Amino acid sequence: MKKAVIKNKKQLLSISAIVFVVLILFVFAYIPQHQKVSSLKKQVQDIDEQINLTKSILGDMKRLGPFLGQMQQEMKRFEDRLPTTKEIASVVSELSNRFKKASSLEVLSIRLQKPLPVLDNDYKPVYMDGKPLNKIEIELKFRATYEDLAEYIRKVQDSPKTLASIDSIKISKDDSITPSLGIVALFTIYVIDRG
Repeated sequence: MKKAVIKNKKQLLSISAIVFVVLILFVFAYIPQHQKVSSLKKQVQDIDEQINLTKSILGDMKRLGPFLGQMQQEMKRFEDRLPTTKEIASVVSELSNRFKKASSLEVLSIRLQKPLPVLDNDYKPVYMDGKPLNKIEIELKFRATYEDLAEYIRKVQDSPKTLASIDSIKISKDDSITPSLGIVALFTIYVIDRG
């Protein structure tokens, strides 16, 4: 009987040692490895999501390719239409030459402001192909009939050489000469500093 008790104690001790070794292996080997595998699976999942997003973007780029090419061509035409700061005199000349083509237009004065940078919504300067975009306000005072005024505005807006916006027009009746009107027009022209 004593031998059986010793044998049972040895078996119990052996089983306890095996359980202890398994517990140690579980705590110090399996759990950290399992956590590492879970982390690596998460990284693989994130990379797969990034790959799918990149594929989606590339697919969109392929579909938008012709459209983007067309937009680049339009921007190039727009940029080519912008005069340089050195060409300001020719822009003013272009605006005043429009007067000569209308019979009753009479220029009273032209006043230019200093070129100012065009700013975006964050008040940062706007660049086109790395070159600063500037704007110049021009105030024109002149006399004209309604018909000639309309024709002049149409010619300024359709001019391929000048990108101008008409910011305001003030019209008053000119009593000295009828049917002429006294007109003050404020234009903004855009120029690019090509250096």
